[in-house]
Amino acid sequence: MTTPTIYTSSFVFFFLSLFFSSCFGEVDPPGCKYNAPVAIFAGVDSFSNHSFSVNKQDAVEKISVPKYKMDIELYQSGCDFLQQEFRFLLYEAYPAQTPPDICANQIAGIFFLLARDAPLQLGMLSQWATAIKADAASFKYNEKIKLAGSGITAQIDKIHQPESAVLTIVFSE
Repeated sequence: MTTPTIYTSSFVFFFLSLFFSSCFGEVDPPGCKYNAPVAIFAGVDSFSNHSFSVNKQDAVEKISVPKYKMDIELYQSGCDFLQQEFRFLLYEAYPAQTPPDICANQIAGIFFLLARDAPLQLGMLSQWATAIKADAASFKYNEKIKLAGSGITAQIDKIHQPESAVLTIVFSE
């Protein structure tokens, strides 16, 4: 599937902007290409239990989203390369035999919801959602794919528990 250049450019810009915005954060360690990550979920009224901790080039951000019966954990890292791992902890049953493309579309749907609920802070997540949906058929569990027309790779996975599930997506530069 061909991705328009405008879409690709803004998707890559968004991915990198989450990290470049950290240029206003802590001073990076000597020899690192990128500065420390910054919180992206801070100040969203519909989220609760927000926490953010950073240790040099690694950060963990956690929130609860009661409206959607889920918690989200975001792991960010990068010194000479960038990586973000979103973990969506769903507090409902999730079919064990869910194919990867359905899981990818579910993750895209979550990004669309977050962007809709907090357009000022998270509106750009809709571009991630669009990219995931466009390449949904290409996803395999625990295998990186290059998102069409970008230098960004993505990898999805899911973990089942009796009454819940964890869906993950890892973006890498």
